[in-house]
Amino acid sequence: MDTASIIFIIAVLVLVGILAIWAVCARQKQVRKMQEDISLGDSVETVGGIRGIVVSFTEAELTIESGGKGSEIIVARSSVTAVAREPRPTQLEK
Repeated sequence: MDTASIIFIIAVLVLVGILAIWAVCARQKQVRKMQEDISLGDSVETVGGIRGIVVSFTEAELTIESGGKGSEIIVARSSVTAVAREPRPTQLEK
């Protein structure tokens, strides 16, 4: 291999690395914005699979109603993986 080939391979590897890091940073930014924009009444899902409706929140924690009959769980805001603006109907509302 000559020097030009080695430089080309290194350049391609650097480019792939930069693109991978950029994609991860963009995803983290998107998740952070989603978690910051949570409001009352949003239907959320946590990392552990717990689903519920936000009934109150602070900067770091959410209180969600899950499972019906007024059972509330306090979870870390950072554990939320998905948010739906319109809450799903609970068993009691059906």
